[in-house]
Amino acid sequence: MVIGLLLYRPSGKQANKIRWTVLGFAAFAAAGAAFWFVGLQIFWLDQICPYCLVAHVAGIILAAVYLASHPLPSRMVGSAGLAAAVSLAGLVSLQTFTKAPPTYEVIEYESATQQSSTPEQETLFEAPASSAVSVDSKTIMQERTLDIRPEDARSLLFALINPSTLFIAQVEA
Repeated sequence: MVIGLLLYRPSGKQANKIRWTVLGFAAFAAAGAAFWFVGLQIFWLDQICPYCLVAHVAGIILAAVYLASHPLPSRMVGSAGLAAAVSLAGLVSLQTFTKAPPTYEVIEYESATQQSSTPEQETLFEAPASSAVSVDSKTIMQERTLDIRPEDARSLLFALINPSTLFIAQVEA
């Protein structure tokens, strides 16, 4: 959404103000969520995810760049910030007051070399004998060959160029 709004260049002054207000909302929401989730990682989980931190730092940088660019009067920036704060409060309250999902315990067993096994267990997961399997390579190639019609290839090409055509194709179908 943010990239789409950055690429969109409206001709009217009012449309440009709306665009920058929505970008401000997205930037402030991303920064607020970044602070929330980093706080959860540090204080609740006691573990840091480096991949998550990269995404959170990107959200904070997005908000900093938005504030440094001064695209709107302070009143409109404040309204975007207030809307982001309200949505962030909704996120925090939903995470705080909803029932936690069920968690499961991971049990680790002894390694396979240390376990005692019976002859039945040893043969339970063995591959079938090579004499029992008859493989015809021509049959396998025919099964793996895709039947692509010209209209499917055209749809695939349009989807690669413009992914939004996938939504249109789903609506039309």
